[in-house]
Parts: sequence; C-alpha cells; structure tokens
Amino acid sequence: MIVREDETTLGADMPWVERHRRRLPHSWFRTTSVERHYRRSPATIPTVIAVVLAIILLIVLF
Repeated sequence: MIVREDETTLGADMPWVERHRRRLPHSWFRTTSVERHYRRSPATIPTVIAVVLAIILLIVLF
C-alpha cells in the first residue's frame, strides 16, 4: 500500500478517492470535477436512518 506524505497511519485504513471528473446526473455530456476525499462506507446511510428512526421511536413511546 502506498502511503502519502499527508496521510497518517490511522488515515491509511480509509481509502482515498483521487480528484476526478464524473458525469452529472441525467446528463450524458456534462461533467463536473470531484475533489479528493475519503471513500464513504456503504453502510453509512442505512446506519444514520436506523439511528434516527430509533430515536423517534423512543420519543413516541416515552
């Protein structure tokens, strides 16, 4: 694994997505630049939804 100068050993576990271009939604020809960022875990959104629903359920029941 290649570790960059600006990454620490803790940050090396999270894969970086390099700066790149991607298509805009619903467009075949227009593109936009995406800056370098950490790759987000695919389980992030369902986890957030589950936590919010659990909090709402606790509020409703008590």
